[in-house]
Amino acid sequence: MSRGRHEQRVLETVGTPREVLERHGIPVRGKKARCPFHDDRHPSLNLYTNSRGCFRWCCYAGCGRGDALTLEARLSSRPIRDVLAAGPVEKVKP
Repeated sequence: MSRGRHEQRVLETVGTPREVLERHGIPVRGKKARCPFHDDRHPSLNLYTNSRGCFRWCCYAGCGRGDALTLEARLSSRPIRDVLAAGPVEKVKP
């Protein structure tokens, strides 16, 4: 299935959840990371692609879930509208 306009705008503005985490200095191993929203000793934040092909994140400790836009907003302590208004962010270089 194809991604919708919202997903495309998210990708153009902030990238994937993996890119958001890496840009904030949070290492990702495979599809797991330590959740930055709680004291996480074992990686509980999972990165996945849903059935519509959209990139998502979920903390299994209950801290939240969503797309890269919600992750960027929470990590930067900004409302989603401010993240969108700021425009595309610089991509992480490998």
